Amino acid sequence: MKSLLLEAVGDLRPVAVSSPNPEPDEVVLRMSHCAVCRTDAKMWRQGHRDLILPRILGHEICGSREAGGERFVVWPGRACGKCASCRTGRENLCRQMSILGFHKNGGYAEFVAAPASSLIAVPADLPGHLACLAEPLASALNALEQIKLSRGTSILIYGGGALGLLMAMAAREAGAEPFVVETNQRKLERSQEFRSSFGIAGGLDCRRTEFDAVINATPNFTTFPDGLSKLSNRSVGANFSPGMHF
Repeated sequence: MKSLLLEAVGDLRPVAVSSPNPEPDEVVLRMSHCAVCRTDAKMWRQGHRDLILPRILGHEICGSREAGGERFVVWPGRACGKCASCRTGRENLCRQMSILGFHKNGGYAEFVAAPASSLIAVPADLPGHLACLAEPLASALNALEQIKLSRGTSILIYGGGALGLLMAMAAREAGAEPFVVETNQRKLERSQEFRSSFGIAGGLDCRRTEFDAVINATPNFTTFPDGLSKLSNRSVGANFSPGMHF
């Protein structure tokens, strides 16, 4: 099958490889869409201490089962289900976590093998190029759940990339009042139409304080002290939530 294989850091090339040989509890999907995550770009540029190359990257995927044609998105993480973290609902901390496109070959290929338990059916009217964003959207929703989002909640979101914008969209849909800080002028301008359609405010910085919650959707660690200074007194130390994403 055709694939994009990361053979070494900075060396991503089209390569013909064998089709996946699924485990008994896995299903082979034909890929229709696979989004490019910032993590994928990072691994291409500088690798990762736990990444063993060569590897087919890609974990934000949408595909269909060959027999029947049902479409699915895939939860890319596979935890052990037995450790203390898994038993308490914190699978993301499982030391045995295996991630599609990281520990196993992912979606930059014609086919991918994924656990049947990780498949989530896609509605017929949802286009694949949107469905493949289910994984980053789920990460955004997880962060919003941590702050016990309610109507009228004021939220400062650092980062106007895909994850920050998805988070702001979900917050606005829930009746909250998000403000997105994006220090890259070009990215801010590119998101203008999207933000306007949802009534999401944004800027290169934010002078306002007294937010109910602050969420970091960037790799910039300096947002932490700045974010704490933006929280209202009733929220300080409670609602600074990092966006969780592979």
